[in-house]
Amino acid sequence: MSTSVTQPAAPLAVLIERLEWHIDIGNAAGLLHGLTWHFEPTWKVEGIKDLPNLTVIEFTDQEANFAGAVKGVDTKANTIIAPVQVVTFMLSVRKAYGLFNRTGGNPKGLLDWASRVRDAMEIDGEVTVAEGVTGVDATIAQLDSRLRDTCLKPFTTLIRDNVVRDVAWSIGIEVTLYPRETIRGTRNDPMLID
Repeated sequence: MSTSVTQPAAPLAVLIERLEWHIDIGNAAGLLHGLTWHFEPTWKVEGIKDLPNLTVIEFTDQEANFAGAVKGVDTKANTIIAPVQVVTFMLSVRKAYGLFNRTGGNPKGLLDWASRVRDAMEIDGEVTVAEGVTGVDATIAQLDSRLRDTCLKPFTTLIRDNVVRDVAWSIGIEVTLYPRETIRGTRNDPMLID
């Protein structure tokens, strides 16, 4: 599927599209089947029926001069910048299920779901894998931590900010993205994502 978004939104568009593919209720093959997704920043847990869920809660974007970029006081120079973006998702699971399931089955605990979310971010379910290829080979064929070339290097993740409430245990999954370099004054230009 091709889409066009502004340059700063490109890595996030791929990441969110990927999460939504893995969450899709009609896609039992998705790693996040059974998880509720909230695109808007919210902490919505009214009861166990709302768990597990995932939502975006924080975003930052910092720019630095790209290595080798023109420096100095020349305001006419097309200075290249290298952004670093950090997006944080809040994952909330049922507190009663604990840190992880000791039998490897259901119900899934906090680390079970966190591992699935992190894997879903890296595995592009939209990629067509050769017929007959399954298991680890299929997964390797679909690995894409540069988010369809919208990033210069693979993203990284960090789990932080534990919050325990009545029925839920929540953590932040912080994703650091390294979007492709851009020229000042062109941030609003569209970027086609395949």
